[in-house]
Amino acid sequence: NLEKKFSKLRVVSDANLRVLIDAYLNRHDIWNMKTILRAKQAKQENVLDMLSSASVLKSNFYASLAKEDSIQNIFKKLIDKGFVIFNQGENMQDLTLMKMENLLDRSYYRFLAKLSDRVPEQGNLFKNFLKAEINTLNLLMLLRLKREGMQKEQIIEYMFFPRGLIKKGTYTKLLETANINDLLEKIGKLHKNLNESIKEFKETGSLMAIERDIKKTMLKKSRLLVHKDILSVNSILSYLFAKETEINNLRIIVKGKALGIDDNFIEKELVI
Repeated sequence: NLEKKFSKLRVVSDANLRVLIDAYLNRHDIWNMKTILRAKQAKQENVLDMLSSASVLKSNFYASLAKEDSIQNIFKKLIDKGFVIFNQGENMQDLTLMKMENLLDRSYYRFLAKLSDRVPEQGNLFKNFLKAEINTLNLLMLLRLKREGMQKEQIIEYMFFPRGLIKKGTYTKLLETANINDLLEKIGKLHKNLNESIKEFKETGSLMAIERDIKKTMLKKSRLLVHKDILSVNSILSYLFAKETEINNLRIIVKGKALGIDDNFIEKELVI
């Protein structure tokens, strides 16, 4: 479904918009790379059946990754192909799966930030969308790692600060909090819409409600991008984000039904 919709969107868009669409859709490639890494780590076969077909890269590239005999060799191939910016002074053997995935994300958002500077006419709109998305990812990462008891210096290594988009100073006060409860209190003051989900976290210890409400906020922001010109970058970004949200909701429903989860719980987790 995504592949058909996005392919049609590329056909009706001009060259500049196609560049942005492909850049946005590259996140499916990153997702596929992570899936192959996870499958290789878990010794899972038939990983190619699990990949998103809405990606930009061709299936033969993923087949070549899947043939590698270790996650280190897969990651080296991704570095050689330019998908990951990696400090050659570091020992690749020391990289955990989580760090590899984080480096993939970091390189992707760095690429998007540079692209937004090269597309001056529509770059600012794209840049604002990116800033909102990266701030969302940083906030969720901060919450997860603070809950795990990680210190400030460790947490910063997993957050994204693309030059010209996000400054580390934006998160200074949040990073310096002593524990997860203090962090939640500060976040609640900054984001009033998360107060109910923060309360739910304190009762259950699960970040699902906070993640759901943050994604709802992103969906609302994407709707504000809609413009009279249906093929403007605003409308394109809004459509892409909304379409992916729709697919994610369908995944939640299917998984919930398969696991026999109560309908009310499933409905509560949908981003609508």
